[in-house]
Amino acid sequence: MGLGNIILEATNNITVSPGLSLTFGGTTIATGSITFTAGNRFSMDPTQTITASGRTVTISAASITTGGINTATSDPSRSGNVTLRATGNINTGLIDTRTFSPSGTGGSITLTSTAGQITTGLLDSGDGFSPGSAGAVTVSALGDITIRPGGTPLASIAAFSAGKAQRSCHRHQQ
Repeated sequence: MGLGNIILEATNNITVSPGLSLTFGGTTIATGSITFTAGNRFSMDPTQTITASGRTVTISAASITTGGINTATSDPSRSGNVTLRATGNINTGLIDTRTFSPSGTGGSITLTSTAGQITTGLLDSGDGFSPGSAGAVTVSALGDITIRPGGTPLASIAAFSAGKAQRSCHRHQQ
């Protein structure tokens, strides 16, 4: 089922009210992207979730605070990608782009902070079945990168960099 793109832009802040989760498409697997662009800050209650099954979610702002982001799907094509870009800090919860289809591909996860730090929960772009495949996970920050307890990536890490030193590693789900 196809749904259109959703774009929300603000020259200053985008704030999601406390206690409010955002669900795009319900349990329906959909196409189309969800894009939030804030000139200053994107913020939502860290106990809440953005759910967009099979859709790509992109958030760009000076600083980003989110709860969980879930684009996981059982669709045989691909789960949605998640991209968070900030000049300052990024703080997020669980990001789940898994696929639950034997022929599916998990969505990619990209977190980039050009002048701040990144603190995140679990980053899961894995596949629940074989021969499905995991999406790439890329995390890059000028400052520190912190993955909170229980936040070990379960899929391949395409790139990982913090500060001026760059590290690359690969970990594949078993």
